Amino acid sequence: MFMLDLRNFIWNPLKSDAWIASLLTLVAGVIFYPFAAIGVDPHHDGIMLKPAMDVLSGQVLFRDTFSQYGPLTTYFQALALAVSPTLYSLRILTVLAYAGSLGFLYLAWRAMLPRSLSLVACLFFVVYAPFYHPDWPMLPWSSALALFFQSWAVLSLMRIVAGRAHPVWAWGLGIACACTLWCRQPVGIILTASVGVIAIALHVKGWRIPDGATGRVWGRVAAGFGVVTVLILGHLATHGAFGAWWEQNILWPKRWAQHADKFLFTWFAPRNLSLAPMLGLLGLFCAGFVPAIIRRAWSGLPRWADLVWLGVGVAAYFGFARALVRPWLLLPEGGWNALIIGLIVLQALWVVVVRIDPARTGERADGYLLAAMTGVALGSAAQIYPVPCGNHIYWALAPGLGLFVYLCWRWSRAEVWVCSLLVGLLLLPLGYDKFRWGQYTLGLPAITLESPSVLRGMRTTPERGQALQRLDQVLQPLLAANPAQPGMLYGDDALYLTWF
Repeated sequence: MFMLDLRNFIWNPLKSDAWIASLLTLVAGVIFYPFAAIGVDPHHDGIMLKPAMDVLSGQVLFRDTFSQYGPLTTYFQALALAVSPTLYSLRILTVLAYAGSLGFLYLAWRAMLPRSLSLVACLFFVVYAPFYHPDWPMLPWSSALALFFQSWAVLSLMRIVAGRAHPVWAWGLGIACACTLWCRQPVGIILTASVGVIAIALHVKGWRIPDGATGRVWGRVAAGFGVVTVLILGHLATHGAFGAWWEQNILWPKRWAQHADKFLFTWFAPRNLSLAPMLGLLGLFCAGFVPAIIRRAWSGLPRWADLVWLGVGVAAYFGFARALVRPWLLLPEGGWNALIIGLIVLQALWVVVVRIDPARTGERADGYLLAAMTGVALGSAAQIYPVPCGNHIYWALAPGLGLFVYLCWRWSRAEVWVCSLLVGLLLLPLGYDKFRWGQYTLGLPAITLESPSVLRGMRTTPERGQALQRLDQVLQPLLAANPAQPGMLYGDDALYLTWF
């Protein structure tokens, strides 16, 4: 089966989803790339840049340098710095992680969705990105790399549930879950737990891989997870860093959460998870699917009625309803966040209460795939806590965007082209808004830094750029006279430690 897929990839590019996924990865990279150099955040950029620089210089992570995130993130970022020792290289790595995530997710969503709806979900992924806005730069955060491996895991899981017993998918799922865990522990723990619950639930309800390969598949998944985990823990233990890792990655975040969780959640949630816009957006979806709903009772309604109805909706939007409707469609105050999360939660309850037994629907294979995707999407959505800001919401909802489109299609019972067109039309205002913000962000007055060397190629405001350059001019003579000069920071902007 794997070889057949490979031959199809090589010889039938127009019919191969692998070619389409590759093209989507390239397109996403091209769209995201201009934003990689925008903005310098002394706190968030510094937190990721400093430990990666230290590891590249030969220090042992956790033992010799602090990091509050998974070791695999720092190791990958140190490799990026080996290519180019700049913050810009970490941003490029982040672009690659986002673009690769989209390719994996498209292939995973294709297990459930027709091609056109999968492409609509991919449009969601691109439009939903927060870094078009100048207040949300493309941070080289551990969650971006975790999303990449999480997306790989979702693809492998969907292939396994669809009956693909080839070892590449089983080993891939275990390795991807472990890499997610060691990039960002909370995401990896939830993902691994979700996969475990999904495996148990599907087994109880009769899911099996043909030829008795089910046990071997899950054995390979466990082996892939175990190999990566043992290698990382062994590395930490043999270098005397295990205790420091436990303190920095487990105990320190626990103490931080006790003081910050409630404040941050209550700060962001009222703005980014608004109920009223969600109800308005839900009403727009219901209105758009009126012909499909009518067709349930009267099958004689012609197909062109859907197109006419959507045309009436577009005319109403531009004619008189634009001022009312636009706030429901634009982030962060719009209804998308709450609606997507709400539908994922409702679908999870539906799977547990009604459709955990796929045989009841007469679509056993589709039911298993739906249950698996729902479990993964629900687990990922938990990332909105405790910081439901634009970045965390993006990372949390990305794997579930395909499920959201699927639910719009299946629950409405609309034809594929109708659902594709309606969701696309409702996304257009948000897409245009993000396009305008992207233009604004790229057009802001900025200077391209040449010094300090670690920030070479970054674009920032003239005021911040000049301040960083003046600081570099002051420090360089001191460091040249005493290269081993230690530094101490009183504050939380770790970027300033990269001089030492």
